[in-house]
Amino acid sequence: MQVTVDASEVHDLASDMRRHADQTPVLAERAVGKVGFDMEATAKIDAPVDTGFLESTIGIDFDPGGLGFELGPTAEYGAAVELGVPHPVTIHARGGGFLRFMVGGRIVYVRSVTLPPRAPQPYLGPAFDQHLPNLERALGAIGERAVSRA
Repeated sequence: MQVTVDASEVHDLASDMRRHADQTPVLAERAVGKVGFDMEATAKIDAPVDTGFLESTIGIDFDPGGLGFELGPTAEYGAAVELGVPHPVTIHARGGGFLRFMVGGRIVYVRSVTLPPRAPQPYLGPAFDQHLPNLERALGAIGERAVSRA
């Protein structure tokens, strides 16, 4: 699961204001970058921890130009944790093999396992909700600064 932030409209705004404030695009990139890194840090803090793998895979990729980014885990189960799973899910070993688990200190081999439904444990959405107002305020201040210099 990825949370995508597209601030491309800021690029259009920056282009319009460039004649008045040559620092607007740079300031907008900094604001997007800071908020992106803040969202990443919050998502890592809020991610439920069992082994720590999910948290360790949460990362950010900035779009060229720095006015947008994708934030999320590379762990394949990241969306299931964020959104929950409303029904049981059965996992089968590949190619007739076995799944290997540690249960009560013993290694157990099984051909399949059924996982129960799982409640959502959001970590990306709350990080986005917490920090988006900061981006809005920062971009508004940058726009006001550029316009007031016009």
